[in-house]
Amino acid sequence: MNLDQQEIEYETTFEIMKNISQENRSRLILEITEIPTLRRYGQYGETINVLAFKRLKKLGYRLALDDLTTGNNSLGNLEITIQYLDRLKISYRHLEKMMTPDEIVLQIHLLQSIVGRHDMDLVVEGVETESVSDNLQTLGVSLQQGFLFKTNACPTDCKKHVERNKRDQNDDHFRIF
Repeated sequence: MNLDQQEIEYETTFEIMKNISQENRSRLILEITEIPTLRRYGQYGETINVLAFKRLKKLGYRLALDDLTTGNNSLGNLEITIQYLDRLKISYRHLEKMMTPDEIVLQIHLLQSIVGRHDMDLVVEGVETESVSDNLQTLGVSLQQGFLFKTNACPTDCKKHVERNKRDQNDDHFRIF
């Protein structure tokens, strides 16, 4: 479940999170996105709301820092939130735009070292081809996300599904309220 950093500024977010059962909390990973806050509702000296991370962790949620090294999810902010994190996520597409293949390997090794010392997972997002996936597997990155792994949300016979919906919408009993 993605939460923008602005959303963890609101007390309402914590009220909602408290209403989720403990069993379901342990099944969720809250991904804190890289988008910085526009307005702070509490006082803190850091560039990220560490107290909010601490509160979410205390409620029993697993936390991920999404799109590390982009937006507000810098290495500096990783340093001050790492004790509350269970997972780091980084975009392969972002790395690919900035680095040579050898530099990407070094970056992956660096992140593996960090997550290993802190008993965390590393997820590489933006995996679009089998060759990238295979290369990441070779480096020991088994948690991957991206276009390569997307599933078709449409039923097996999409055309039949679309036609059935058109027919239902033309039915006299079909109403949109």
